[in-house]
Amino acid sequence: MDNELKQKISEEYGLPTSFMTQPPRDVEDRIQSLLKILLTHPPREDDNACLLVKSKSETRWQTLDNPYTIGCHPDSSLQLLDKYISQRHCEIRKSDNIWIIEDLGSTNGIYINQTKLARKVLRDGDMIQIGGILVIYLGEK
Repeated sequence: MDNELKQKISEEYGLPTSFMTQPPRDVEDRIQSLLKILLTHPPREDDNACLLVKSKSETRWQTLDNPYTIGCHPDSSLQLLDKYISQRHCEIRKSDNIWIIEDLGSTNGIYINQTKLARKVLRDGDMIQIGGILVIYLGEK
């Protein structure tokens, strides 16, 4: 992740730039950061798996469909306009009652809990960095 993007994210979410370059000191740091974001936003509207999408201009809940595509292409389930996001950046798919996120060969990749990964089973509270946008996954209630 380049320094310009780290600075943008740091300013946007009030997190130190070290948060994006190294894992938190422990689970407690991650929980505190997650709570800071979640407690300042309205509650989700239903019990389905969803994403809390936080960009510079807005924060919104998105209920997940299967499959759920993310990118800057207008046909994406979640269209994110950011210079660091590819047309078809990643996809979230439900299989055997678990949600999996997978990078679709994007230029800048996806970071889940500060680690660049190509694919991961999602867990409640996973923080997904897609370009300059922060997305938090919350499973079904």
